[in-house]
Amino acid sequence: RRQRQMCIRDSINTLKVDKQGAFYITDSKGDGVFKFDKDGHFVCQMSSRGQGSEEYINISDIDLYQDQISFCNGSNSILYFDLEGNFLKRRKLSDNWIFTVSSGDTIYGSNCRTLTTIIGEKENVYSFDTPEETLLSMHSTHFTRNGSQIYWEDLFNDTIYNINKGVPSPFVYIDFGEMKLPEDIIRNNEIYSNSEITHYCTDINGFRISDYYMFFSFSLAKHSYSCLYNRKNNSVYTFLYINND
Repeated sequence: RRQRQMCIRDSINTLKVDKQGAFYITDSKGDGVFKFDKDGHFVCQMSSRGQGSEEYINISDIDLYQDQISFCNGSNSILYFDLEGNFLKRRKLSDNWIFTVSSGDTIYGSNCRTLTTIIGEKENVYSFDTPEETLLSMHSTHFTRNGSQIYWEDLFNDTIYNINKGVPSPFVYIDFGEMKLPEDIIRNNEIYSNSEITHYCTDINGFRISDYYMFFSFSLAKHSYSCLYNRKNNSVYTFLYINND
């Protein structure tokens, strides 16, 4: 068994909660996946750095699905553990994913503006880049889940995608009206230094959804704003972005 010790450093990077209320986190230093019970007591640390089959180079994202937890490893692979911290398997990937999420026999991965779906052994890659537009940065996450439904967000886009049977399709469009980023502004890495974009609402990110609400953030005039949408009564609340709330 791996060493059971508490060694969280710096800030929490990712948090997942299972059906029993136990929660799993990664820290910003990439020291591992740490499990706590519902009362906040430390349970175990999953895996450790190294080149072995149960070890990781770095952790960029974790996903909790049914009775397994998986996380992206920096060597083009995903590591799987049960909820007690026991290693199950390693799956090699054709690319180095940054984000991952699973649903049934389907695995989804994302890196910048590329979405990859694997159903069984069949792999499909959907790239939202063009020869003129290539973005190499990322959000803090690109996937979210509501029940069995998986959603994906692009960079500098105003559309959220639902992934059904491995195929992404538009789910919701955020209409900024006259504040929409003009189509003639090229979306590449130079966009971040383009002062013109501060006049528009840009970059839907942090999308979350439940049966009752949708949440996302966006940028305007170098400030971050958050929007909460009530799916039952269609009410909308927009406010300055709040950290650690």
